[in-house]
Amino acid sequence: MPATRSKEVGTGAEVGTVEHSTGEQLNWKQVRVMTEYKGSIPERLRRSQKRMERGSPLCKQIVQQFMNNVSQHAIARNLGISSSTVHNIIKRFRESGEISASKRQGRKPTLNACDLRSLRRHCIKNRHHSVTDIITWAQEHFRKPLSVNTVRHSIYKCKLKLCRAKRKPYINNTQKRRQLLWA
Repeated sequence: MPATRSKEVGTGAEVGTVEHSTGEQLNWKQVRVMTEYKGSIPERLRRSQKRMERGSPLCKQIVQQFMNNVSQHAIARNLGISSSTVHNIIKRFRESGEISASKRQGRKPTLNACDLRSLRRHCIKNRHHSVTDIITWAQEHFRKPLSVNTVRHSIYKCKLKLCRAKRKPYINNTQKRRQLLWA
């Protein structure tokens, strides 16, 4: 944080304020609090909001600085990220020659995002159905052989719970009137 001490014009005595690079006047307490951390609060927020997605502009900056013979430690310091992250990105670039993500390992999900949305919609619309009813609907709708565990896991992924909603008893008009008179 570039800051300069300001002096009163006539006396030459120091005033307890500092001029920030933004032109803002800060007192020495604020400066001490800001320098105790690794950076000021807005700086730390900006750093935490940076996302390290593969192929992101930040990855491109890292590779570009690496091609210009800047050390990994200096790149990490300049961009405000950890040196291990910089090392991993540069290592991936050296091995594949690309910044973009390579094909990932593992099994592909049985239900994609669109299927999950329609399953969620069906579960909300038919909240009184049992799990077996939902599974039979899902197998017919998605035309895929789905196991009970797959459907249960997908319902949990949709942030829904697998408990049947209790049906409320039917209340006729005379019972409603009696309830109102009682309350």
